[in-house]
Amino acid sequence: NLNHWFRHALTTMWAQPRGPVHLSLTHDALVGESAADYAQVSGFFAQAQPLDAEAAETALKLLANRDGSKIAVLAGAGVEHDAAAARLKEIAERWSIPVATTLRAKGVFPEDHTLSLGVFGYAGTRHATAAILGGELDCLLVLGSGFNERDTMHWTVRAHSKALMIHVNTDMEELTANGDMGHVVPGSCHAFLDLVHERAAEIAPALTATESRRREWLVGIKANPRLYDVENLSRASAPIHPATAIAALRKALPRDGIVLVDSGAHRAFAGHYWTAYEPRTYISATNLGPMGWAVPAGIGVQCARPDRRVAVITGDGCMQMHGIEVQTAARYQLPIVYVVINNSALGNVWLRARQYGALPAELTSIPDHDWAAFGRALGAQGFTVRNPADLESTLQTALAARTTALVDVKANKNCPTPVYDFSAGARAWSYHE
Repeated sequence: NLNHWFRHALTTMWAQPRGPVHLSLTHDALVGESAADYAQVSGFFAQAQPLDAEAAETALKLLANRDGSKIAVLAGAGVEHDAAAARLKEIAERWSIPVATTLRAKGVFPEDHTLSLGVFGYAGTRHATAAILGGELDCLLVLGSGFNERDTMHWTVRAHSKALMIHVNTDMEELTANGDMGHVVPGSCHAFLDLVHERAAEIAPALTATESRRREWLVGIKANPRLYDVENLSRASAPIHPATAIAALRKALPRDGIVLVDSGAHRAFAGHYWTAYEPRTYISATNLGPMGWAVPAGIGVQCARPDRRVAVITGDGCMQMHGIEVQTAARYQLPIVYVVINNSALGNVWLRARQYGALPAELTSIPDHDWAAFGRALGAQGFTVRNPADLESTLQTALAARTTALVDVKANKNCPTPVYDFSAGARAWSYHE
């Protein structure tokens, strides 16, 4: 029955919500002969974009009858999964609708676009927070986000926003677990956005009539700074500030380059300060904390996209977990640039632990290692940067090498992460904070 289980795995993988499937095979199945006639899997799984017609119709009516001008989109990972980024951009531009993304979906809307609010939630921008939580929002269209704790600023949106919320998501189990979400449309983001495009004439009067006021609202939001602590992007001091290293890498990596961000304090700095321009160019396990996962994940991305430059932002704690996988990249001469934010600490944990005294701070500190030498020992090129002035030239040299390279950035651990809005939400929600 091996043929049956392969087909079952395929149809499970392609059903909604789509995801990976693990199929465990016994040794005799792996080495034995298998005789089975080929039978094509139903095209339904490749083409179907399910959408609850009644709920979608109601959503269109809600949009068509809105008197308020302040409408925004919060785009989640479902937009990426459904390859709906282009349609989202088209609709946003048609009616000047500002767009924020979750951290997981960073890049599905170009962050240098005039309508971009940036990331909302963990490591989010001040623009996104002001638009969604500023008290003026009339309607929030949430596309493909499960609206979890990180993507809602510790549930702050649910508790404080008075805006009408319209959710589109294939994963009802995830979405409905988080309480009353307003109007929910079960289904594909792409299918819903296609419906909006096809039925544009029905909602155009309301959205067109309020477009100028929406633009004024957005101009007011963008009159204020987008990011926190922007001076950290160009600090000349040593040890190097993580934000300075991230800014230098953004300048060095091509616009369509792909960055993978590991788990740690560097994830907050990258989420806040990195600018993503395309879908699937910013990859991070945002809802988990798997330290070191990005080191081998970068290998998979580079193999899948040999036409793109790939960089990995990781930390010294992460390197202790899975740094040995640099050898796999070097063995196959994959042109990945590993940037190690080496602050001699488990940075995110250290920032909290130090508040409780010298012993917790010591327990979350780690000895400085020569990660450049470690990379060279594994067959990669290795570089060490101690002076911020040397960052850009060293990163350019690493990229020009066209083989595996590791850049050991001697970084400052005493750098608060730019998660101020998120932390405020945590304090408001939980008595533990």
